[in-house]
Amino acid sequence: MLALTASASSASSHPYRHASAHTRRPRLRAVLAMAGSDDPRAAPARSVAVVGAGVSGLAAAYRLRQSGVNVTVFEAADRAGGKIRTNSEGGFVWDEGANTMTEGEWEASRLIDDLGLQDKQQYPNSQHKRYIVKDGAPALVKGL
Repeated sequence: MLALTASASSASSHPYRHASAHTRRPRLRAVLAMAGSDDPRAAPARSVAVVGAGVSGLAAAYRLRQSGVNVTVFEAADRAGGKIRTNSEGGFVWDEGANTMTEGEWEASRLIDDLGLQDKQQYPNSQHKRYIVKDGAPALVKGL
């Protein structure tokens, strides 16, 4: 089992945190309420366990830590990332799990900005061929 811990004392504040972000995130507000506050800016240094180090678990842990909550993330696998992984073998590279997201959700764009990952973003390139394989055989996407 993988366990990652972050204390509230190591939390960083971001220069453009939305003042009303806690009113737009009912799930985060509920978790913070369980930790002792329904206002992320006033959350006391409490401890929360996040089960799963997939994208959602890591994002929740990050936001909780920003709010002053001590967080421990528990993951059953030997690595973080959940279902998302990139494999390479014999000169081929392929992704497993979700490998695409849209920028339409402001939360995702804000998290990318907060983590300084703008230069890691990759955009579709029509010159790169993409294949979908299911159960070892090429699969057709309906509607194409």
